[in-house]
Amino acid sequence: MSSQRSSPLMLVRPFRVRLSILDLRTSQSSNTNETSTISPSLSSSQRRSNINNPLTLKLNEFLIEQNKYTTIKNDSIAISDRDINDREIIQRFLHSNNEIEARKILVQMWKESRFCDLMLVVDGSEYLAHRIVLAAFSPKYRTFFRERRTDFVTRTHLRHTSHKGLQLVLNFLYTGEFTLTFRNVNDILNCAKELDIGKIFEICEEFLSTFEKRHVFRVLELSRHYGMKKSFYESHYYLSKNFNQCINMKNFLQLPYTTISNILADETIQNRDETIVLSRILNWITSNHVENSQIIMNLFKRIRWNKLDYEQQREWLTASHELAENSKLTALIKEQMTFAYEKFNRRSSSTSKPIEQKLNLNGSGSRQTNRNRHRS
Repeated sequence: MSSQRSSPLMLVRPFRVRLSILDLRTSQSSNTNETSTISPSLSSSQRRSNINNPLTLKLNEFLIEQNKYTTIKNDSIAISDRDINDREIIQRFLHSNNEIEARKILVQMWKESRFCDLMLVVDGSEYLAHRIVLAAFSPKYRTFFRERRTDFVTRTHLRHTSHKGLQLVLNFLYTGEFTLTFRNVNDILNCAKELDIGKIFEICEEFLSTFEKRHVFRVLELSRHYGMKKSFYESHYYLSKNFNQCINMKNFLQLPYTTISNILADETIQNRDETIVLSRILNWITSNHVENSQIIMNLFKRIRWNKLDYEQQREWLTASHELAENSKLTALIKEQMTFAYEKFNRRSSSTSKPIEQKLNLNGSGSRQTNRNRHRS
């Protein structure tokens, strides 16, 4: 829940408990109680991920130290209805018989912004939560909270997280559910990375590993960026086998420069038709109105010019409508093609160097003889 109140922090009364509540059995529960399933009834682009068994908590370690916020120091002060309700919900939480019941009470406290001892700030907006919930999923913050023990609200600024990402992640931490789509997965992963929540990475990687053809570039870049090996392998293998079809998709023209550059620089992709590659690169340049010569040259350097028929490409360039009004770009392409073919010819000639040397010697000898004859 987002809390954008301008109220002072002293009005946010944290749930003051013994700090041993952070000694959670996350090591055991990570293998048993935090398993997740993705419903097969939903499409591959939108699935709901659920935690079957809620997080296991050591309920017998929960203890209210003194309940100082409800202590009556003056007999003339009456206990308010809110104080009574607060005491009741805490008692329900402490004496809950199972983890499911405890989790439901935590969700209730979170939705009502009660006893929150953690404030996450994103672009000036404040989101209230409980340290125990974040510590249960995040080794980074579990260590942080243990080292900095305090009875006051912990205020943490998230520099790389979006509002949408934090809302979805918090909902997952409390309820064990969120909806994954290709529109929100990057926001979720960004937040999970900053909060160090590995469980979300596992779920997102499973989601990305079952992709449709039109999402192959997106999966490849997300997997590369976040270091997800399984989904990277799946998407890279698919692209390697279907490269020409993939670059002919409409969404290829919407890819950022870095993505296209990484794909073209990948030497492991051998099944490439360079005629199609050159055509699609030109489509991308013209459709995105790219005028930066450095970007254009970097893309041209990644084209395998030696696999193109020189005369055929010269005819194609002459007939290209996209280059008809761009003489500078046409000149750059011709220059790259000429340079590539000259380099290729030099390499080819080096393979027959001994024969050429013999021919040159014979030729020089015959020319010398002819010169001598002419002089005589």
